[in-house]
Amino acid sequence: MCDDCLSERREENAAALAESGPAALARMRAEGRDPMDRPEARRKVGAANARRKREAAEWERTHEKPDPEVFTREILPLLENVPLTQMERATGLSKRSCSRIKHGLAPHPMHWANLRHAALGDDSD
Repeated sequence: MCDDCLSERREENAAALAESGPAALARMRAEGRDPMDRPEARRKVGAANARRKREAAEWERTHEKPDPEVFTREILPLLENVPLTQMERATGLSKRSCSRIKHGLAPHPMHWANLRHAALGDDSD
């Protein structure tokens, strides 16, 4: 398989997993087998949450707090046709969080530039 075909195949597999993963998780939870009930899963989530809080605090120490209207007026309209997966890659946020953003819930300002770049496909800012 050539490099181009391999890359295309990986993208197809990732897309299939993105669709089948949530259904499999819902099925497991309905069967009483929630993977989040394991201590190691809870530790990983706790560590990730702590890391995100540290990143947000660091951003806040080095940046002025922007006006929330800037997100609503300038960035949100740009995201209308941006796929959730592209937003996920740009920010590191979950698909659920990215969906909430597309529905108007402003993320932490540290993500605004990456969302703008994802929407515009460039390095303007």
